[in-house]
Amino acid sequence: GGTRTLGTVLLPLFGGIILERLIDDQFDLLKLIGHRRLLLRLVIIAAAVVGGYLGGEYLVSKGQLGGIQTMGLCTADQVFANIGNFISSMLSVYGCFEAVTLMSINGILSFLKLMYCIFSAVIVPVVLAIRYKTLERRQKIFYFYAVMAAVVIFYMMVFCNIDNTYYTLPIFANNAVLVCIFIENLLETQLKNMIYLGAIAVILPICLLSGLRYARYSYAVSDWDFNTADAGLLQFLEDEGLEFGHAVFFDSYTYTVLSNGKVEI
Repeated sequence: GGTRTLGTVLLPLFGGIILERLIDDQFDLLKLIGHRRLLLRLVIIAAAVVGGYLGGEYLVSKGQLGGIQTMGLCTADQVFANIGNFISSMLSVYGCFEAVTLMSINGILSFLKLMYCIFSAVIVPVVLAIRYKTLERRQKIFYFYAVMAAVVIFYMMVFCNIDNTYYTLPIFANNAVLVCIFIENLLETQLKNMIYLGAIAVILPICLLSGLRYARYSYAVSDWDFNTADAGLLQFLEDEGLEFGHAVFFDSYTYTVLSNGKVEI
């Protein structure tokens, strides 16, 4: 993913580790430098960033890649439209509007997914911030990582020229982990409080139901009509015994998956 992976994974991980340590050390930079194991981790992450960039440049110089992916900035009049697109993408990833009618099984599931979306994307991060001092160190680091990743993705989708729904998938995945941290924290600190236990009894089914989703994106099977031209080409490749080939990204993904790995492109 090039710069996108750098921004959504490595940079938030780097920042999450530093933020957790700085806050717990009351922003004492000298004390931060004294943590050798912490510095070692940061050096490893930084090395991954530099190594990934240099590796990409090397492959470009050898003609193996067309170029390292870049992100362009959008114009000012596109920002507000992009905010709407970001919210729409989040709701789509959570599967909130897949039903045609409310009074149906899918309608009820869509409503529950909307509740889970609000709960995991808004309520949980706010509550964990309020209960920050009760979190364990590993939970604090992941919390900062998840929040920073969400901020970076929001910036990319609102202020840059990226509007694909699947870029919000890391937020969906990270929020699922935050929900687990939320439940774990309550079990550790509020076990005797029946109100919290009752809340968990409601939350868990919603979390499970959130996995029952039927959303299809622009590159879905129904849109590409695999049963005609693509299937015919795949059959031709298999008949001719052609097992390896080269194609652009989405085509290579398509034929490799459709052939169950028999044709690797």
